[in-house]
Amino acid sequence: MTTTKNENHVLADLCFFLIFLFSLHLERSFAQQKNYFQQIVDYKIEVTLDDENHLLQGKISMQYTNKSPDVLDRIGMHLWPNAFSNKNTEFGKQKLLHRKTKFYDAKSDELGSIQNLRFTVDKDEVRLEYLKNKPDQAWLYLKNPLLPGNTIIIETPFTVKNSRFIQPSWACGSDLSNYSMVS
Repeated sequence: MTTTKNENHVLADLCFFLIFLFSLHLERSFAQQKNYFQQIVDYKIEVTLDDENHLLQGKISMQYTNKSPDVLDRIGMHLWPNAFSNKNTEFGKQKLLHRKTKFYDAKSDELGSIQNLRFTVDKDEVRLEYLKNKPDQAWLYLKNPLLPGNTIIIETPFTVKNSRFIQPSWACGSDLSNYSMVS
């Protein structure tokens, strides 16, 4: 197949245009990577196990550094033990969707939760507001905005009631009567 000078010119223009579009895409990709950030959260947890009642009681302290370019007025909290607090949580719905009904048929004393939360930020009490119909997700509202690069200390006591349906790594045995801490 032979091509004319005009066709070669069109092919060259098309190649140049494709290279130009590709370079724009790469430039955008690199620009997005420059804006990537990840918040820094350092935890200290003090906890006591009540193996007779299957409770964890303790206190958590989090050193939270805002690495985003945004000023934060609230921080999202995932309160994982509350995913097992009732049958209408996303966890409960997922179990039912997969036709696993043990959790859905559970008695209320077999469910788990996290309770007795009293959050403070830098020793000042703050408000925790749960998302509608999502007991495991909440916003922690800050009294003072958290500027980029700044750090706060978030603390709360807690009590975790272990669900019989989820065995954490520290529980061994079907009756949760044997515990072992895993490092």
